Amino acid sequence: MIYTRQGSGQTGVQVGQLEPRHDLFVDHLLAGKTVPEVAAELGVHRATCWRWLQVAAVQEELRRRRAERLAAVREEVGAAALESMRFLRGVVADSSVQTGARIRAACAILDRAGLPKRDGPVLTGLETWTRDAAEQRALDDLLSVW
Repeated sequence: MIYTRQGSGQTGVQVGQLEPRHDLFVDHLLAGKTVPEVAAELGVHRATCWRWLQVAAVQEELRRRRAERLAAVREEVGAAALESMRFLRGVVADSSVQTGARIRAACAILDRAGLPKRDGPVLTGLETWTRDAAEQRALDDLLSVW
């Protein structure tokens, strides 16, 4: 229940309900505004906004909406990571792409695979390749990581 001054004529709000002004209050907070900024926007004293932060329904709504946003961000990041990994796999598989770029893409995939790094060379048979300077640098980079 919202605590109000005696004789103010305001009615209390039960937990689980939000008044439209509390809903706006939550919207502004989630938009990154400070309590004093929100108070000015809503035309109330900042102490009123601080009291609203103590209301269980407001706290629950803030928690719920933050959790929704976090879940949405995690979903987007996961989708972007999957798309990025598919792109890198395509680069590695595309024989028309320069070898150095393919090696860097493979290295990026391995970096993100969570595999433990090893000391010394992992790849064998690389000594027999004929490579240009860019490919040699890419190969050296790969071996320095692994």
